Amino acid sequence: MDIVRKHSKKRDAILGYLRECSDHPSADQVFRGLKPLHPELSLGTVYRNLGILAQDGLISSVGPVNGQERYEARTDPHPHFVCRRCGRLFDLDLPDLIKELYSEIESAMGCVPEGCALTITGLCLDCAKGETEAPDPDAAVQQTPAVKKWLCSVCGHVHIGSAPPVLCPVCKVTSSHFRDAAEAVQEGASPVLFPEDIDEKKLRQRPARKTRKWVCSVCGCVHEGPNPPELCPVCKVPASNFSAAD
Repeated sequence: MDIVRKHSKKRDAILGYLRECSDHPSADQVFRGLKPLHPELSLGTVYRNLGILAQDGLISSVGPVNGQERYEARTDPHPHFVCRRCGRLFDLDLPDLIKELYSEIESAMGCVPEGCALTITGLCLDCAKGETEAPDPDAAVQQTPAVKKWLCSVCGHVHIGSAPPVLCPVCKVTSSHFRDAAEAVQEGASPVLFPEDIDEKKLRQRPARKTRKWVCSVCGCVHEGPNPPELCPVCKVPASNFSAAD
């Protein structure tokens, strides 16, 4: 039975982005490409909808390149070329090659081919000419962002990742309100979610952060937390328009 899916504008945007791309982007590249036009978009939403689009046959996964899954809107069987030096990925339009391969498989093994995922590796034209420098393996390791734990200074939420989130998923403040969790705890902060490398026993001995009620002087919206929100969720005025209700 066919799956009936609810229409999604974000899924349409992701599919449209892939149809306009020829460089086989990763989920992270799709996210960064669409984020300016869709500020509410999350990386998790991109991953989830890429999976749905692939399941529905609207896009295809090329496979991992340098550790990242790459996607394209083209779904017909065709091979790819991946440059082992610069990491660029190209479509190879060789329909006769695929037909000959299918024919050889049928005649030699009696199997009936229905799809093909052929990837050829080597050097692209620029790298073969020496116009592109080979990546330094040591430098690549140094540039790999370390996964850290980031503490929201407003609500105490802990985010795990190489960088703080664009918006806190709990109180919606921007990334500027996040700090390195280990450093923040040393200065007396109390996270809501306890990271594994921070001593929970010591944290519990610290006084709990006081939650207060803050009233927006413009629209009357009430916010609960240790600090007023950076922006009012209703009328979007800044924190300076909030005053403590208690």
